[in-house]
Amino acid sequence: MPITRIGRVALAGLVVIVAVVSAWTAWNWKLLRPYHWQQVESPDATFNVSFPGSPKASTQNETDAIDGHQFVSNRLTASPAPRIGYAVSWWENPEQKDKPTGELFAHFRDCDGAVFKGKVATKELTVLGYPAIDIVTVNVEGTVVHNRVIRVGSRIYSLLVIDGTGRFAADKKNISKFFGSFSLH
Repeated sequence: MPITRIGRVALAGLVVIVAVVSAWTAWNWKLLRPYHWQQVESPDATFNVSFPGSPKASTQNETDAIDGHQFVSNRLTASPAPRIGYAVSWWENPEQKDKPTGELFAHFRDCDGAVFKGKVATKELTVLGYPAIDIVTVNVEGTVVHNRVIRVGSRIYSLLVIDGTGRFAADKKNISKFFGSFSLH
């Protein structure tokens, strides 16, 4: 039986659809595959957190911009897919020890807005019995940054998820899993 003109058009359309879906899947494969979550203990054994991949640890000496005090900043980072990053930073800055929590959180909010050049939304909450703030920053390029800052006495923890894919939509399930996995010893 000969193929009609309508049949050829339908077949060509099907081939185009399969090609487009295949190309999109190949291009976005790293974003589509599930993350490989693993529980990680901090190098100083003060907390655990689950990362979507194997994090790399780093330590950096910092100087407080206000009074010049020196302090050490620590970080664990992982990038489970292109343009997506997860990080936990923690430090004890002598300058921040006596600063009111609201003032400290306002500094983080303002800093996130300036660094990521976007609109900022915040929500204060309590995490593990300690004051915390969730800061979400979205810029015009579609970068979405989620920063959960927790104050535990003189120590500050910052759990950060950066999605620079430009999709404007955050992966709420994995962000919640990351934030919810944080526990102190």
